Amino acid sequence: MVPRILFVDDEPLILSMIPHVITHFRGNWQIETASSGQQGLDRLANTSFDILVSDLSMPQMNGMEFLSRARDLCPGATRIMFSSHSDRESVLNCSPLIHQFLPKPSSNELLIATLERAAMVRTFLPETQIRDQVSRLEGIPSMPGVYAELMEQLQSPDTDIKDVAAIVSRDFGMTSQILRTVNSAYFGLRRPTSNISDAISHLGIETIKYLALTAGVFKEFRTRELGGLRVEPLWRHSLETARLARELANRERAGSKVAEDSFAAGLLHDLGKLVLAGSFSERYAMAGQMARSELLPWITAERNTFNCDHAEVGAYLLGLWGLPKPVVNAVRWHHFPLNDGNDTFTPLTAVHAANVLSQSGSKAPIEVARPEIDFLYIMKNSTAGSWNAWRREYAEPVEA
Repeated sequence: MVPRILFVDDEPLILSMIPHVITHFRGNWQIETASSGQQGLDRLANTSFDILVSDLSMPQMNGMEFLSRARDLCPGATRIMFSSHSDRESVLNCSPLIHQFLPKPSSNELLIATLERAAMVRTFLPETQIRDQVSRLEGIPSMPGVYAELMEQLQSPDTDIKDVAAIVSRDFGMTSQILRTVNSAYFGLRRPTSNISDAISHLGIETIKYLALTAGVFKEFRTRELGGLRVEPLWRHSLETARLARELANRERAGSKVAEDSFAAGLLHDLGKLVLAGSFSERYAMAGQMARSELLPWITAERNTFNCDHAEVGAYLLGLWGLPKPVVNAVRWHHFPLNDGNDTFTPLTAVHAANVLSQSGSKAPIEVARPEIDFLYIMKNSTAGSWNAWRREYAEPVEA
């Protein structure tokens, strides 16, 4: 499907150049422009767009106000902001609202790559109602105990990057938010990263403090159960999967980058469950009841209820936020890895195996069908006998 893109900017030269640039690179995209926030809202009143790109600093109605109001008119659109580096504080303040930031000016190649990725990510989640709701999310809450620990650490005069990174890497909400921020093109990384220590070092402790204490990006869960989903067991499972995924990558000598991506993807692989349970609580409770009463895999009950599943939802959200492609792919395909089409050891290999291993040894009563290993995929993507060796070493009991 050809994406419809609206650009909003008060600079006539920018608006005149953008359609020519995009036509040169991608001639089939549908482009419209508006010279003010109000004009952009008028366009949205009559037309639905897939991607919205706005300048931050505009007179009368700035980009933040425009995109905030646009979210209500066109909730499923990807929201991208242009901003100069002098607007850093403003960027951090509106970061929960925006999916991606671009520096102004940006190269043509960066602009096209960002738009191409935004268009591709939309294909991950074809269900319009679900996509609209996910696109509106400002972030993922954090576990209460970890949240309190981070707040205490950030207010200490002896705050250290390693200490902050150790806390953040235990929480899916904080991890996703920091990786979302640092991987935005605005912050100028040469390549996407999933390494929390590197991300915090690049942003700086003061930026992390600002995000947490002023911009209010980090928030804690207000309830322990969402739509029948028990958050603390999910958190423990995510941590165990992340740990195992990194160990498997190291064991297979896949390299430090694969190990880092494996840990991040393992921590975030079930993020979509939190999104679905928090956004559609009653329906998610129905899916859980179906899984338990019929002893179905959880993902099957989700598909029967929503016509999509937590892996697709999580991958869509993380892709929307610009996280590294290997992390997004691992989240997207961790139940059906053959769909990825790769034949080498990747973070997906590590997360697929770790997700099964972290549950296969559980002594808890079986309430739903547990995930199974895809032997054909493992044979294609790892050394001979790997699965049996992994199972002997890592399949240990975990709490339910």
